[in-house]
Amino acid sequence: MLIGNHSMTTHLTARLTWHDTAWNGRLCANPDTNAACMEHEHVRALRRLDVEAPHAGCGLVDLKRVTGYLPPCQRDANAFGEDAYVICHQDPLDGRNLPSVEEDVPAFSVCPTPYRWMLESNFRDICEAENLLIPAPKNPSATWVQEDTRQRQLLERFWGKLEKNRSLVFFYCNRGNAVDDEANRLLVGVSRIAEVANPTYFGQSSAFPGRFPVWSRRVTHHYPREGVRIPYQEYLHRDLDVDGIVCRPPRDLSLPFSYVAEHLSDGQAVSALLAIMTTVERLEADRKAGRGVDGDWAGALAWLDGALDEVWSGRGAYPGIGAMLRALGCSQGIGYHATVLRQLERNGRDPWQHVKDLFEGRRQPEADYAHSLAEAILCWRKMPSRHKLIDLLVRFELTTDQIADILNEDTRKQRGILATNDAILENPYRLFEQDCGTKRSAPVSLEVIDQGMLPEGDAARFRTDPPLPPHDHRRVRATMVAVLQRAASAGDSLLPFPTLVQRAASFFPESRRCAADAETIWSSEDRTFHEQILWFRDAPAPESWKRADADAAADGADDELAELREDLGAAKPTEGERPILRLAALKSVRRWELEIAQVIKKQVGALADLPAEGPDWRALLTVPEEEGGFGEPQTGREHAAIDEKIMALEVLYRNRLSVLTGGAGTGKTSILRIFLRTLRALEGPRSTLLAAPTGKARVKLQTSTGRPAATIHQVLSDAGMLGPNYRILETPEKGKLSYNTVVIDESSMPSVELLAALFRAINTGAIARLIFVGDPCQLPPIGPGRPFIDMLRWLRQAHPGCVADLGTCMRTDGAGGMAVGLQLANGYRDESPPGDDMVISRVARSSTHGDLTLMTWNDHGSLLAKLDEAFAMLNITPGDAKSFDRSLGISEEEWKRSEAWQIISPTRIHPFGTGEINRVVQERYRGRELTNANNANRWPRAMGDQGIVFHDKVMQRVNEPKWLPEGTEGMRFVANGEIGIVTAAWKKKPGEEKGQDKLHVNFSTQPKASYRYLKSEVEESLELAYALTVHKAQGSDFGGVIFVLPRKAQTLSRELLYTALTRYRGRLIVLAEKDTEVLERLRNPALSETARRSTYMFDLLLGDVGTDVPLPPRYRPEGLVHRAEDGTPMRSKSEIIVYEALKGLGLQPLYEQRLCAPTDPDDFCLPDFTIVHGGRTWYWEHLGMLANKGYRDDWEAKEAWYTRHGFRDRLLTSRDHPGGSFGAVYADEIRETARTWILGH
Repeated sequence: MLIGNHSMTTHLTARLTWHDTAWNGRLCANPDTNAACMEHEHVRALRRLDVEAPHAGCGLVDLKRVTGYLPPCQRDANAFGEDAYVICHQDPLDGRNLPSVEEDVPAFSVCPTPYRWMLESNFRDICEAENLLIPAPKNPSATWVQEDTRQRQLLERFWGKLEKNRSLVFFYCNRGNAVDDEANRLLVGVSRIAEVANPTYFGQSSAFPGRFPVWSRRVTHHYPREGVRIPYQEYLHRDLDVDGIVCRPPRDLSLPFSYVAEHLSDGQAVSALLAIMTTVERLEADRKAGRGVDGDWAGALAWLDGALDEVWSGRGAYPGIGAMLRALGCSQGIGYHATVLRQLERNGRDPWQHVKDLFEGRRQPEADYAHSLAEAILCWRKMPSRHKLIDLLVRFELTTDQIADILNEDTRKQRGILATNDAILENPYRLFEQDCGTKRSAPVSLEVIDQGMLPEGDAARFRTDPPLPPHDHRRVRATMVAVLQRAASAGDSLLPFPTLVQRAASFFPESRRCAADAETIWSSEDRTFHEQILWFRDAPAPESWKRADADAAADGADDELAELREDLGAAKPTEGERPILRLAALKSVRRWELEIAQVIKKQVGALADLPAEGPDWRALLTVPEEEGGFGEPQTGREHAAIDEKIMALEVLYRNRLSVLTGGAGTGKTSILRIFLRTLRALEGPRSTLLAAPTGKARVKLQTSTGRPAATIHQVLSDAGMLGPNYRILETPEKGKLSYNTVVIDESSMPSVELLAALFRAINTGAIARLIFVGDPCQLPPIGPGRPFIDMLRWLRQAHPGCVADLGTCMRTDGAGGMAVGLQLANGYRDESPPGDDMVISRVARSSTHGDLTLMTWNDHGSLLAKLDEAFAMLNITPGDAKSFDRSLGISEEEWKRSEAWQIISPTRIHPFGTGEINRVVQERYRGRELTNANNANRWPRAMGDQGIVFHDKVMQRVNEPKWLPEGTEGMRFVANGEIGIVTAAWKKKPGEEKGQDKLHVNFSTQPKASYRYLKSEVEESLELAYALTVHKAQGSDFGGVIFVLPRKAQTLSRELLYTALTRYRGRLIVLAEKDTEVLERLRNPALSETARRSTYMFDLLLGDVGTDVPLPPRYRPEGLVHRAEDGTPMRSKSEIIVYEALKGLGLQPLYEQRLCAPTDPDDFCLPDFTIVHGGRTWYWEHLGMLANKGYRDDWEAKEAWYTRHGFRDRLLTSRDHPGGSFGAVYADEIRETARTWILGH
């Protein structure tokens, strides 16, 4: 009797080249701005913008008829198009040049190529997995399968496994997408295959006899009748929130969504469909809320639900049997599962029981598989204690590597899985919760375990255990772990518990919703189980969250409205009682924060036994520059700088814990060099660790101090705390390292995980001086937390004597003032000087002011024209390779000059991103080298996805040791972020079977070392570096910087803008889109990436999720952004006091509104507050550090502007008084001034 339809179906993934009108069979609407498609080598090589741009939006049928041209994306441009056209297939192998062949592409069709199956290196694995008997290659070292017969057999198996009207096709984009800068894979849609075309063959050639197949096949699908496409393009065109509909494949599906065309099993299709369903549910919610696009999303959900039923059935009850058999030694395990065992399942028999009968001798193996099964049978019988674990694992669609590692306790631990066999049996979700993966194997995903624990339909057959409730406590915990992992990746070290529950409820599609009851999690016996790996805490709201009654002293202040609000249902705590907050975090992340806080608190204090009279810092600082000092100060600015450096050095010298902080150009590194040199002279050569978070920062630190430095990862490696795949281990297996002095540079960059690991790797009790050096206004860490910011905030409040602030910038504008570019950057710091807003106005009017130039662009063409103008300012003649080479030191072989200038952008994607800019610059200035690279007979081809050639400027992407000939000067190690020039490119010798093309790179930091890279190493190790993202430029500086600044980008924030503006040493050129709007907008403190995060290292600071906390009206969550009671964000607490005092008088102050000069709209400033009352407009400025000469000079210049343009009689000011870290503000004075001048009484 047949029960259901359990045939194993194979599905297809098909990669699409990004298309701005959604693969509708036409050219892109704006082909010249589609930078995403240029990620693909074939597009870069073959696209002709001279044809595409004049015919933008043209149907490909008409385009070919009129021009004879089709774009390089022709194979997938009709994925969702209704027309039909003919494409031409070219021979993919070099040197063969078989005659091309044409093929029809009807509506809703693509022609993907299964490249993995054509790679010779994968041949053996594919044959074993597919039970294929194909002759061995004649040339095993060849990259691609060469013989026509072997190609045909492999392709016949690949395409033959797909079934029309049954198999699904999943469309995706890789990094070449215009949606998500961080997404390596982006699901685009799914449909059902209607037809897989018959094979086509290239023409005959006497030089290569045989019948060579085209590797791709035309695949037609049933869209729109069956299937769905995610409307990314529509969201982008309408400026909707595209981030909310981003759909990525689960993390364990990287391989199936690679190599252009690949197979997908039923179980993997379940995961992909569930991901798409979740996104379609959001699309329907957006549509209903009026913030989405029209579409039959309900109908799409119904179709997806039906397709899900099918793949659940096809998945079977034991999708892991084949991989399990291979892990036990049966090389034909996958084939045996697909042929023999699935047939048994179709006939209603339990396939795993059949296998166990073989293992235990109750049945003889099938003759065709007897030899292969013998090894697995023997292995099974040697591991009786693991039989129950194997019984469990076959329920999950795991890979062979994953199963092999989990079965072995030693390799299991290397993956981070510490659970015993019994613990895994009791809770299989632990595999997801603990697995960190390896270099060759992805971590086990929640989706894989969840499908095995909660199967649907026929996939649930043969189960003897009771069904798992959707809200089972194990499933609930695993889902909360997944939510908190995502939050940690986004920077949050904890979440309010209501936020966690809400996100967990929406993690799966509605049909598999995990909507556990919050009280059950928090208050039942399940809490003990959850707290094995989660941290839950009832915490009283901090006292600082209670709203200050700023208007208490205001005349006639009326509390009636507040009373009404409370009477209408808001919670009213008892007098003196604080509301209780519920918080949640991953226990590991919470532990990292507490470990860091513990070290900091223990380290705080003065060093004992130091002489009352310390070193003569002034004498050390004022020695001539050639002796390592600054020389005698000549100007007021120089005197101020020396004075604050003396104070800073004394802080570093006297304290066991200190922080040296300041903006660009304030001399942090110079201070450190002098301090370390003096310390060595005073105390002898004690052990010192100079640590930096990145390889490039390490090189910079070592060079600037003249002392050995290490990356934090190198320290962890020395202590034995780095496991496989650079996973950070819990304990130092080689023992803790001891240092007397520890300096951590670029301290804003380490996450709580990395900093806590460093403290576990070293004996913190032996540290005499722990010194953090950094700029808190730069980008926050990649990963959870912001330890440097939180530590600095706590120290300023509790131990201000530990903080050494450098505020005097010694990069000047030639007239003794601060460099203009750095003045502009100061506008994106807290407590910025009063004139920073006027810098925007000055450069808007005159384009160039001091070392800063501002130019604007409107579209891609004008951006490239402005880039030419910027190059001309750097003495590069546009289009002239010789002047370009001189600028980088290529002509004179001065490799240090490769960092003489740098283009930076907020993003990799989009026409203004680094991908497109690198391509354009390379095309314009490396044209000869690119042409040579196409001459395969004489020159090596361009290497890597970006097509790197001779004389390209490149950046190292990973930290790695590199060989150098004996006697060569160099570090024999290249750090992530080092920049250099390709100084040689070599083609492999004729007849050299195992050789490879190679290139050599000389880096600016190691100019005398020429490091070799084989062609196979280039993709992982190098990338083009004419343009870098701001994140990659962090920790570096360059002679000149060209900053491409769009109005909108996924990554834009105050910190990103500040980091970008401080990367230059000599000249800063800002290319802003349209006008200065983005420069003004990002001054808003609420647009801070650092403040968006939620952390609890010393104080509870909630960012974006603060609004999720249920609080009575008199409490407001505190974060790094200062907010008034009505939620208005401001730069400082002083401004909040001014604002609240004015509001208390019934006034309505507006924050930082543009005030233009009467005769010139580009001549403007941004008053702190604008107040309209009684038909008159007043302007209010709050003044802070007037004792600081630079601050005072800036204010006097701004005051003169008010006078010059006739606003002086309406200008009111308040000022800080001495006290606290930055001074005290007296609200009574503010009210008195407002009453006198504005209210008139």
